[in-house]
Amino acid sequence: MYLIDTNIISELTKPKKNPGVVKWIAMQDTLSLSVVSYHELRYGINRVKKEQRKKLEIWWNEFISFNPEFLPIDINIANISSVIRCKSESEGHIMTLADSFIAATAIQSNKILVTRNVSDFEKCGISLLNPFEFVDT
Repeated sequence: MYLIDTNIISELTKPKKNPGVVKWIAMQDTLSLSVVSYHELRYGINRVKKEQRKKLEIWWNEFISFNPEFLPIDINIANISSVIRCKSESEGHIMTLADSFIAATAIQSNKILVTRNVSDFEKCGISLLNPFEFVDT
């Protein structure tokens, strides 16, 4: 049902986590991410200093123990991504390759993209949800 953007998962590494994100994540049975998010999360862990990396590796191992689903990039997603980037560029907005792959993955898998960066994806023709605005009712 949902494809989770990197910024939502990385919020879970912070000492002061956004309560809306924490509540929303706790309500999910499965976590689906693009392999692009896998790369971005691992890149973030690998680039920090050794002391912080140890803490993040512990967090990573705990996160992976929940068996998140990592959706691959295939030829169809690559094609959808190219169309999204061209359309975005023609409208005066430069979209990153990573964001276009994530948006294309949401389209291909028919999932709602969960992201803090709603404005980056608004014109992609996908449903969006921002758990930073999540309010428990």
